[in-house]
Amino acid sequence: MERYFLYFTTVILFSLSARAAEPDVKAGEQIALKGTSAGATACIACHGTRTEENKSAAFPRLVNQSQFYLAAQLKDYATGARNNAIMNPIAKALTDQEKENVAAYYANISFPTPKGKKPAAAVLKRGETLAKVGDEKIQVQACNNCHGPGGIGMPPAIPPLAGQHAEYLQAQLVAWKQGQRKNSLDLMAPIAQRLSEKDMQALAAYFSQVQVK
Repeated sequence: MERYFLYFTTVILFSLSARAAEPDVKAGEQIALKGTSAGATACIACHGTRTEENKSAAFPRLVNQSQFYLAAQLKDYATGARNNAIMNPIAKALTDQEKENVAAYYANISFPTPKGKKPAAAVLKRGETLAKVGDEKIQVQACNNCHGPGGIGMPPAIPPLAGQHAEYLQAQLVAWKQGQRKNSLDLMAPIAQRLSEKDMQALAAYFSQVQVK
């Protein structure tokens, strides 16, 4: 009898704990709009809001991403697995709950892909080939094998590439190739190391113009 009591007590406590850890989208919105008293600056300065996303390609589009992935990236910035002079101190200033809250806020935002300048035909073709087929000569599999058809992502852990800023995508491939980004050493780092600079440019250009409806 005592064993069952302990079991049900554990279940109840676990449920309460899980409920307390549920993300608060409204609290996340406040972080995005105003930052925190602990020193995390407002996200909207770089990443935009629910009604107006960021325009600068230096900052990634957070829209159309999963809460799990966004929160995981904040944790990686806090630990240094991802290195960025702006994001590292911001992530360190957020509690784990605040990371989940602001991740939930942005995960609830969806925007269609903005239409930009179309890449050159040869660049677009190379990027599409790498995305859909890969390249056996350099031992790179199709990006869509992991990132989903059309680069729409494989939630919750694998992010969409479709509609992301080309400059940002290329910068991340370079970071993996040079060992500056350490949160996918077994998967993305080896792939990036096999890609030439032109291949990175082609992939980034291709995915940036894939439409997300």
